[in-house]
Amino acid sequence: MNRAVKNFNNLLNISFLMIALDVLVGCFLIFYTDIATTVATVVSGCLVLVHGIFALIDYFYVGMFFNFMKYRFIPGILLVLLGIVMIISPTYFISLLGVGIGIWLLSVGVESLFYSYRLWQNKEEIYSLILFIGLCSLVMGVLTVINPFSRFMLLPKLVGIFVVANGILNLVQILLFKKRSKNIIKVFK
Repeated sequence: MNRAVKNFNNLLNISFLMIALDVLVGCFLIFYTDIATTVATVVSGCLVLVHGIFALIDYFYVGMFFNFMKYRFIPGILLVLLGIVMIISPTYFISLLGVGIGIWLLSVGVESLFYSYRLWQNKEEIYSLILFIGLCSLVMGVLTVINPFSRFMLLPKLVGIFVVANGILNLVQILLFKKRSKNIIKVFK
């Protein structure tokens, strides 16, 4: 169990780097909206690719100990493939930039909803906050895909705002998990 707790805490520590990357890329997209959309697509593709690789690391590093990480394989593969395609052919993905980031945000939201459900089943008190985080991620994913703000805001700026917001929400989730890591491990064992 101590090795599992150590691995889980290491994974949470790496998550802080992922959150910093999210906020950095989000700020880049917010403040540099005048750059070519192709560059925004490549940068977003890199972000999606890194998240896919991280999901695969989750699967292989922690998934062996916990059932709740075993589902990370398929989203990891899909995010890696989506990221690679966004990087290789950004001109094709310019129109689909919102869809690519929206799919990533939707997968983050579904993951948080799953965590919330498992925490609720085990009467963990933080389930409501995780549920809120999951719902926020789902809403941001849907809004990014359908982009109802197209007249008011450039797509890279919208994507940047949602990536930064998602990074902040994930930071809250990681801090909650880190504070209660021993209890969380028991829930998902």
